[in-house]
Amino acid sequence: MWWSGWTTGINLRPVRHGHGRVARRQKPDQRTDGTGCDLSTIHYQLEWAGRQTAARPPENPQFDLIPHRFGKQNVVPSFQHQYGPIREVRFIYQVDSNGNFVQDASGNKIVDGGVHQLWVVRGIQNDPTIPNCALTQPDFEKQVRQGNVAFRIPLQMLGLGLIDSIQDREILARHAATANQRAALGIAGRPNRSGNDGTITRFGWKAQNKSLTMFSGEAYNVEMGVVPPGKRRRSELQWSTKALAK
Repeated sequence: MWWSGWTTGINLRPVRHGHGRVARRQKPDQRTDGTGCDLSTIHYQLEWAGRQTAARPPENPQFDLIPHRFGKQNVVPSFQHQYGPIREVRFIYQVDSNGNFVQDASGNKIVDGGVHQLWVVRGIQNDPTIPNCALTQPDFEKQVRQGNVAFRIPLQMLGLGLIDSIQDREILARHAATANQRAALGIAGRPNRSGNDGTITRFGWKAQNKSLTMFSGEAYNVEMGVVPPGKRRRSELQWSTKALAK
């Protein structure tokens, strides 16, 4: 059996070696890791099952790799820990450029709730098109002190397809079957449903998306500015409709 090493740039196949299995480089291609290094020469051999080496704790890439790669000069907020979870942050209330709360005419704080960008490219050394970038990060520490932050942890990459495949009738059946137990513990609630077709939603903030396709598409669009094909077609249709109306 063959495995295509998309993330490592290597095509691997298992072969017997010693007490375990070894994945050796086979038919290397020229994909790189983003630094210009040919992964087929770096990752010559991967080993598992049989090596008596201590496992290194998984490191949060938001602690050092992402904020400082290629010379970027980001300040790592206190809520990002070296071996902690990957976090995105939302501000509860809107703030101005100085980090002070924005108020309406009545003196009330204005609700925000949006995701705020953690990192900027200021100081980056491998892009000559932005040599004097003046972008600055929000003052996250001030918002922490003001109690104006709400965290979200991205979903895991493995196992979500199983959640996506659960039928609505199964969710409703389990919900009904555990009603007494939940009531005894003071747990209440109901399944959230799509406003479009009434199906049960299960992904994202307050389970607002019904499928992984919609969830990932929305995340790409909102947080990275990438318009997925489905949303692009809808956007073009809306634009065309508006143009015809004029």
